[in-house]
Amino acid sequence: MKVLGVWIAAFFVIASYSFLYGDNPLFTFAEHVFAGLATANAALMGYNSIISRAWTPLMKGQVLWLGAIIGGLMLWGRLLKNTQWISRIPLGFLMGVTAALSVTRSVDAEFWKQVTATMSLNWAKPNDALYILCTLFTLTYFLFCYRERSPQGGAIMKARVIGQYVMMITFGASLGSTVMGRLSLVIGQLQFLLGDWLKILK
Repeated sequence: MKVLGVWIAAFFVIASYSFLYGDNPLFTFAEHVFAGLATANAALMGYNSIISRAWTPLMKGQVLWLGAIIGGLMLWGRLLKNTQWISRIPLGFLMGVTAALSVTRSVDAEFWKQVTATMSLNWAKPNDALYILCTLFTLTYFLFCYRERSPQGGAIMKARVIGQYVMMITFGASLGSTVMGRLSLVIGQLQFLLGDWLKILK
C-alpha cells in the first residue's frame, strides 16, 4: 500500500506541474480531484465540528449551544426565496463579530505591539538604532503637511528619499523571502520524486 501511495502521489505531482507546458487534460483531472477532495474534507470537518462542538455539548446539558444550532439552521433559509430574510439575521451577526475580532487583532498585532516594541529599543545598540532610524525615515515619507521650500521641508524631503529606499529594500527582502518559500516547496517535491519515487537520491 505504501508503494501504491507513492506512485499515486508522484502521478499527481507530475500532473500538477504539467501545467507549466499549458493547460491539458492531465492537469484538469488533477485539479478536479484536488477540488473534490478539498470539498469533501471541508464537509466532513464541518459535520464533525457540528457534532463535537454543538450537538454533543447540548446533549450534556449545555443549553447555550442551542443558540448556535438555531443560528446555523437559520442560514439554510437562504435556499428558499420566501425565507431568505431569515438567513440575514445570523449572517449579519457573524459578519459583525468577525469584523470586530479582525479589527481588534489588527490594531493590536499590526499597530500597537509594533509601536511598543519600537519604543522599547535601545539607541546604544547599533542594530536597534538602525531599526529606529529606518522606521523614522519611512514615516517621513508619509508626511505631507509641510512646505517644501522651508528649511524643515527640505530636510523632510531628504529624509523621504531615504525612507523610499528603506521601503524598496524591505519590499525586495519580502519578495525574496516569498520566492525562497516557493522554491523550498519545489525542492521538497523534487526530493520526493527523485528520492521516494525514483530512488535516485538516497
